[in-house]
Amino acid sequence: MTTIYPLLHQLAKTRELPQQLEHRHPTLYGDPHQPQGLVTTWTNALHPHALYFAGYVDPTSSNFTSISQQILTNVTQ
Repeated sequence: MTTIYPLLHQLAKTRELPQQLEHRHPTLYGDPHQPQGLVTTWTNALHPHALYFAGYVDPTSSNFTSISQQILTNVTQ
């Protein structure tokens, strides 16, 4: 079973990503059993045509650059 808790443990609770993950399921990147990155997207009623996103990539990941590029590619499509 995939768990994102080890990855989220690295984030401060005041950051946008943990707050948004309370209500959404993230897209995971890297090893499916031990993700190295994640992203979630959302919209809001004030700006219904804008897509907001928050993401995190483990800075110690050997795939940091490729995961970061993949996240940017996915959220801009």
